Amino acid sequence: RFRALAIGLVTLVAAAAFSRLGVSTALPAAAEELGGLALYGWVFTAFTLANIVGLAVAGPVFDRFGIVRPLAVGTVSFAGGLLIS
Repeated sequence: RFRALAIGLVTLVAAAAFSRLGVSTALPAAAEELGGLALYGWVFTAFTLANIVGLAVAGPVFDRFGIVRPLAVGTVSFAGGLLIS
């Protein structure tokens, strides 16, 4: 009954994990190239802070609009961020 939902959620979590893995792999070389090695740790701090704020905001948003619309907006925003980065 919930197979499509489970597959979709696992896909989204896997995409986020691969994104973070890709950033953590490429970031040392990019930071050295750009001369920003001192700011290296802030990338992960900002990612964690964004996750915390997103979780705090997501609850009331899901309560107000349901699950589908916020999940679609979040997925499109995530994909857009990946394309920009």
